[in-house]
Amino acid sequence: MKITNKSLRNVWRWRGPENRRHTRWHCNESTCFSADRQLYEGTFRDMSTGGTFIEARGRFKVGQPVIVAGILARDGSEEKRTGRIVRIETAGIAVAFTDRQVAAGAF
Repeated sequence: MKITNKSLRNVWRWRGPENRRHTRWHCNESTCFSADRQLYEGTFRDMSTGGTFIEARGRFKVGQPVIVAGILARDGSEEKRTGRIVRIETAGIAVAFTDRQVAAGAF
């Protein structure tokens, strides 16, 4: 097999989780989040300082802004964070956080 720049890019994409910027930890915490002025319920499945994967059902779009509420820190404290959907899977959505914390009345 001839190795080209394109094949190297595909290998990099395939290795995705190994190329993360932030360490992830697994969790199983309930959350609620808003997207397009609708409120959804879901479950955090993994978390990092840069984002989270939420098991949820709904009609979502990549790039869609969201506000996520729940236990978002390893110390167990509750926060609200804004983010954007970066990946959609059958089981749920991956959200990249876009800021540290949002105001308490943001929902």
